[in-house]
Amino acid sequence: LDAYNRALSTNLFTRPPNAKFDRDPEQIVPLVLARASAEKRTIEAGRGKEDAFATLVKVVEDGISLVRQASKSGDQRFRLEKFLSELYLNLADVPEAAVHLWAATAKHYKSSWASWVAYTDVLIRTEHHDLARSTFQEISTKNLDYPEALWDAWINFEYAHGSLTSLEDALARIERARIQVEARRMKEAQKAYVEAQYAMDQQASTVPLTSVPIPDVGKSTTTEGASESMDVDVAPSDARGKRKADDDEPAEPGDSKKQRLAEQPPAPLKRDRENCTVFVADLPAGTSEDQLITLFKDCGEIREVKITQLPELVVATVEFTLRDSVPAALTKDKKRIDGTEVSVHLAWRSTLYVTNFPEKWDDASVRDLFSQYGLIFDVRWPSKKFKTTRRFCYVQYTSPASAERALELHGREFEPERTLNVYISNPERKKERTDADADDRELYVAGLSKFTTKEDLEGLFSTYGPLKAIRLAEDKSGQPKGFAFVEFQNEGDARAALSANNYELKKRRIAVTLSDTRVRPRNREVLSETGFSQRAETRNRSVRIRNLPPDSQEGLLQQALEKHAAVKRVEILFAEREAIVELENAAEAGKLVLKTEPIVFKGMHLDISEEIPPGPSRSAPVAPPSKMGGMFVPRTATSRPRAGLGRPRKPGVNSTTGATVPAAPATSVGVRGKSQDDFRKMMG
Repeated sequence: LDAYNRALSTNLFTRPPNAKFDRDPEQIVPLVLARASAEKRTIEAGRGKEDAFATLVKVVEDGISLVRQASKSGDQRFRLEKFLSELYLNLADVPEAAVHLWAATAKHYKSSWASWVAYTDVLIRTEHHDLARSTFQEISTKNLDYPEALWDAWINFEYAHGSLTSLEDALARIERARIQVEARRMKEAQKAYVEAQYAMDQQASTVPLTSVPIPDVGKSTTTEGASESMDVDVAPSDARGKRKADDDEPAEPGDSKKQRLAEQPPAPLKRDRENCTVFVADLPAGTSEDQLITLFKDCGEIREVKITQLPELVVATVEFTLRDSVPAALTKDKKRIDGTEVSVHLAWRSTLYVTNFPEKWDDASVRDLFSQYGLIFDVRWPSKKFKTTRRFCYVQYTSPASAERALELHGREFEPERTLNVYISNPERKKERTDADADDRELYVAGLSKFTTKEDLEGLFSTYGPLKAIRLAEDKSGQPKGFAFVEFQNEGDARAALSANNYELKKRRIAVTLSDTRVRPRNREVLSETGFSQRAETRNRSVRIRNLPPDSQEGLLQQALEKHAAVKRVEILFAEREAIVELENAAEAGKLVLKTEPIVFKGMHLDISEEIPPGPSRSAPVAPPSKMGGMFVPRTATSRPRAGLGRPRKPGVNSTTGATVPAAPATSVGVRGKSQDDFRKMMG
């Protein structure tokens, strides 16, 4: 008793008048039930005092009052009310007290179907059938959170205690009530959807972008806007910009360009995942995809249903083809699947956009921080194959309330001069949060002196506007390559900075242009310092990973591999469930391939092998034709003319520019290779 009183005296279970969030009833109900159960056992054992029952009733009534003060929604399972009702009905035999208890409960929670069903149930148990029927008739058209449960209870009551006339009357009333409720739900859903869209527009126009400090990107020179993927072996294509033969045919009379465009089929609609997806929570175990399709089939065309089994519950996402289907889907909130009430809400309302966190954070760090605000459904990480400096993620909870609570992390400082940014993931602000228009905000600066530093560039270009990133290109030894990329936060500032073209910096005239990631070098086979082409050099430091989980993320896979080697970028081939991983150098690639202990990713052992180039089998290598003279040239290894077009490769590090062995057939007597006799003569 003393421990119970001390716990209540801490004020941890009461809700302050101006509190933003309610107290959790789960912290109050178990405490009161434990105290009441102890008193009940004392009475049943015959050890209670004269006022023991009154004390027991007061404990439970005070607990009910405490729950209602702490939370507006209260305890949706009404555990304390049910406990007290059973005391009145069984222990004290005062059924009228139980009726008054549930009448007061239903009046307090007037929109809760569970309170009204419990009230009518106690009326039926105490033989108040007329009052129960009139209650069903009165409440059947009220705005309850789940009126279907009340209608089912009414029909069961009429089957057990009514007549055929009363049953038919109940069915007719329920049908009329159903039409009214469906119309009201549709209207409320459309209104909520319009308000949500308006709120998104207001947020997009009023919330300023957070200033992002210039990251230390080091050697990264790749822009996010680049559409070039990793060097994956594919079949050669004939598409080289040439006109086809059909293009030379004369046009038919009246065949204009406008008519041809009009006859073309319409382009497929762009996928709008954020605005077309609803999140379904509190699903019963064993829920199938067909059950969800049946629930939402009347809302619109369904594109995808994804069910996920979490440690504590089953959830799902339902994506529609059109966003107009979402308002109708929201009306399925509080519907039942296999007798279990499910929750339906817009997926983006429970998703957070998190950025500007410390560079050392990984998936585990983010989950540890945000899991204290609610159950996390998923954490999505961006791919770094186009830009290694990307540092943001999406944290999706199973309920919007958890996402709202986690907003208190916004502005918290985890490193000096670096504050965490946390926003509700508004789809309308997606362009502001990404680098989709980076090409218009990024400048390419060439002609730099080898003594130019990032501070020099920052001092020059920050005069035109706030900067987002500066990437100074360096070679493997850390020496500047003579060019850099400067990214602004605003497109207008980037265009204004074009006036810095021909500016003298460190006694060098620099060239400033807009960065265009669509430009590709004409000669992609430029040889590196090792004598290999860039394609071969990339392949030498790349590995292929097989046996990936179906739902793998490039960002998460890179985090897992970076614990074992220095990873440059990752590209997943989802159809093959494989990935191409480019590492910093060939030594790092060998470290992964030769690793004895298996690497486990999402519970699956990864199969890591070297990236095999296309062409002849590695078991029977074909020696390239020699282009240099010498004594040890086999007779059949002399150069032969090759058919086809193309330019010769540049010589490697071991090649010479001396006399070459001319191509000749085997019967030629003018030139031949050295024989074994020549070798013996040379050795004396």
